[in-house]
Amino acid sequence: MRAIVLEQYVVVPADTVTPSRRLWLAPLFALFCGTTAALAEASRDFVVPASSPAVAPALATVLAAVSAERIHAHMAWLSDPAREGRGLGTNGLEATKAYLTRELAVLGIEPLGDDPAARGGAAFLQRVPLRIGRTLAGDGNPSDRNWYAALNPRRAAGPRPHGVARSLVARSERRADANLVAIHRGRSSDSAVVIGAHMDHLGKPGGVLHPGADDNASGVAALLEIARAVASLPEPLALSVVFVFWTGEELGHFGSSHYVREPRWPLARTAVYINLDMIAHPWRPEELAALGAPLGRAAGDEFLARVTPSHFAEPGIDHGSPWLADLLAQAGHSTGMALHLDRTDGTDGGSDYRAFARAGLPWVRFFGNFFPAYHQPGDVLADIDAGQVARMARLALATVWLAAEKGPASAASDAVATVQPPAARSNTSDESATAP
Repeated sequence: MRAIVLEQYVVVPADTVTPSRRLWLAPLFALFCGTTAALAEASRDFVVPASSPAVAPALATVLAAVSAERIHAHMAWLSDPAREGRGLGTNGLEATKAYLTRELAVLGIEPLGDDPAARGGAAFLQRVPLRIGRTLAGDGNPSDRNWYAALNPRRAAGPRPHGVARSLVARSERRADANLVAIHRGRSSDSAVVIGAHMDHLGKPGGVLHPGADDNASGVAALLEIARAVASLPEPLALSVVFVFWTGEELGHFGSSHYVREPRWPLARTAVYINLDMIAHPWRPEELAALGAPLGRAAGDEFLARVTPSHFAEPGIDHGSPWLADLLAQAGHSTGMALHLDRTDGTDGGSDYRAFARAGLPWVRFFGNFFPAYHQPGDVLADIDAGQVARMARLALATVWLAAEKGPASAASDAVATVQPPAARSNTSDESATAP
């Protein structure tokens, strides 16, 4: 596929370079090399899909089945005021768990909770031990403000929450919340792809409802739709797919941290963790322009001419897993999405992939964009385009499919056109890898 060429350079034959010319060519050459290196560094993370992609028929079929209408219906239910903002410890979050377990059961996806043989929705539950307490108000009496802290079963006692002094704790007690865990078995029992989204939100702080339509009804709805697509495959994928709906993300990534300590699928046999959080809001045109500026004017302009905000994403990827860059490039190609790969170590990340990064596992983060109503009462369904969520869901689904079918061996450079400098044009097949 055609690469976007950043610059055209004039080559000076060696026998025409006189000593006097070398005096002024030397600093120019150094500048040229530095510029080329900078351009190469900036460009290697930009991916533009081919105009006529050749997508595997099985993948094309499953991608076409993703429904924006179903996603909208799930988001409407999850962000309804009756869900009480899905705050930790609320009836609304309990209702959310019941809703999700019913959906998973209808899809025929196997439970993978602490007791998979339990009846009904209980089979999907992974217990997450917590401490809950109340702080003291200014008059010395217990306030109406709860705090939560994770309980590590390997320690004698759980920690106090950050910023809460012992003298300010009125009382505390042990409680449990739960992740929901399910599995679609693959043709091989060796490894699995794990994909998750947090189902909790902020509840009603100060008595004010925070619906959490984007954060994270969007990710939960997308994960349900991905589960439906995987369950509908005529034959299983090569690797198993583990689906997890996390609890306690907003107050400290409690659910994912507990899972990494007590995994329901062995971490040593986890190929990659994929995270969905706040995927409803696209980038703005001016943000794309700023992102493309380091490419240089010619390549930056061409990149912007071929990219629209609705068909752009910036996945975060583990910089220690080079194969993920090629896999994401293929996923973008398969779904018509342009990408900028954000390579980090993830250990200070703001969502549930952080626990996996700290455990040294490969991870991918799907995130849309921040928006003015982030963590505010205005995070409502009316401001969200379900079609945008569906596009991100397809991108994540393609990533799951490619990881489960081919894993690290799925690097196929002829699937994409990647922005790169002239010096790298002959190495298209060897591209190396490096929110919330």
